[in-house]
Amino acid sequence: MTYIFYGEIMKKLLSLTFLVSFLLIPPTFAMVEGNDDGASSPPLYQTVTLENQDKREYDWRNNPPPHISIDEPEKLAEMIRQYREDGKPIGLAWACHTDEMPEKITEFFGSKVSAVENWISLDVSNCHIRMDATKKTHIKQVCNWLNEHGIKVSTIAFTCIAPEPDSSLVQKHILPIVKEDGSLIFPGYFPSHYTFNSSADCKEFGNLRVDSFGRLVTKYKKKDIDHFKSDLFNYHNPKGVFFHNEEAFLASTLSWIEEFTDRKGEAGKKLAAGVYMNRIIFFKPEHRVIENTFEFDGVKVNNLFSKSPDEFTRDYIQSYRDYLNEIGFDPSLYRICAKKPQADLFRVEEYVYPEDGTYDVTGHTSQASLVLIKK
Repeated sequence: MTYIFYGEIMKKLLSLTFLVSFLLIPPTFAMVEGNDDGASSPPLYQTVTLENQDKREYDWRNNPPPHISIDEPEKLAEMIRQYREDGKPIGLAWACHTDEMPEKITEFFGSKVSAVENWISLDVSNCHIRMDATKKTHIKQVCNWLNEHGIKVSTIAFTCIAPEPDSSLVQKHILPIVKEDGSLIFPGYFPSHYTFNSSADCKEFGNLRVDSFGRLVTKYKKKDIDHFKSDLFNYHNPKGVFFHNEEAFLASTLSWIEEFTDRKGEAGKKLAAGVYMNRIIFFKPEHRVIENTFEFDGVKVNNLFSKSPDEFTRDYIQSYRDYLNEIGFDPSLYRICAKKPQADLFRVEEYVYPEDGTYDVTGHTSQASLVLIKK
């Protein structure tokens, strides 16, 4: 009994020591920057402090400082204590306010129990850790902070401004802080709805519309629209060099597509080229010359194609599966899911929210979501 009593005292003393030491951490973060290839750069200790300054001096939305800020050290210390002593998991709410995630789970998602995880909010205001989700440096700092405290998160919910799942930022910095069998959730990653022909492939092709001058507009600019019109002619016209010849059309597209896509490498080029070709193949030949601009204004731009936005989304999801497989994502490492009826429409896994205090992987939408699984 004496040993048990002594052990309990030491446990409490250690917890108190940890809490006190944690609270002494300044509300800013100093980091050693490293290159993405793993090589170390000269130390860049960012020691700017907010202790004696008004935080409103920093315009976090338009001109954030180069460092993250620990805005809720006491709450974070308690989360870490529960993580270490009670085994309560920790999740990251990417671009959420402090209490937003627990409220979503119980109120918006309709969970019958409270949140399973303690959620650390990452945002530019009203959050546990202040950061700009668009800044790679801030993302690395958050990951370094978690590593320094020995924390592996169980879930990361990218509620806003998510990095690309196949980016080096995710692969080299974010995935390592996720525990085995943990998840990175990209809710609504494959959007589809009938506004200006919005479908999931708009990321590769652009949100197609016709402007007030009757010009076709995508993510490709004027020179590339001319290219698009040329390929329309060459594919649909019997006098065209690609007339219904997809193999020749693909070879030509792969030769120039890298200039106009953020994706690099053969797999990325093939994905972007496939989307581009799909749009041309299913473009109605009779609309190659648009005579009446207003006929295709707004939502009616869908009439340019023989496929609907939902069908283009379904095509893109399949192409994206092929892309993930080609770059090394075994099918066991990811899920693509949606709620009914979208699950049937897009031919993806049906997701039924379990109402058990976990995050709904479809988020606010019923659109198809991407979930990466750490193995």
